[in-house]
Order: sequence, then structure tokens, then C-alpha cells
Amino acid sequence: MTRLKIINDNKEFTVKGNRKIIEILKELSLNPDAYIVLIDGKPVPEDEYVEESKYIELLRVFSGG
Repeated sequence: MTRLKIINDNKEFTVKGNRKIIEILKELSLNPDAYIVLIDGKPVPEDEYVEESKYIELLRVFSGG
């Protein structure tokens, strides 16, 4: 299982299967433009393929004006 944690909200999710990050975010109804995706503490693009046992952290992006 792949574990995901939204750092800002302290929410955690688990998903099954090897696939791209964008597919995982869509499955969880999370807007890909609203998060920076981190694997092993390093930012990765949303088209990155993820193996099932990885731990993904999501950092919500805030903007204002």
C-alpha cells in the first residue's frame, strides 16, 4: 500500500497499486494544482510513477493577493 499524508492538515490516506501520482490524487479527489508532492523529502512531478510501498507527503500550496 502507498501511504499519503497531507502535512498541513495532518490527514492520512492509503491507496493500492503502482501508478502515477496524478492518478492517486484524482482517486482521492485532491486537486493536483493545490499540492507539492514530496517523496523522501524531495519534490517530484505529478506524472512520477510511484511503487506501492512508497510514503508520499503532500504540502498544500497557499497563495493570496
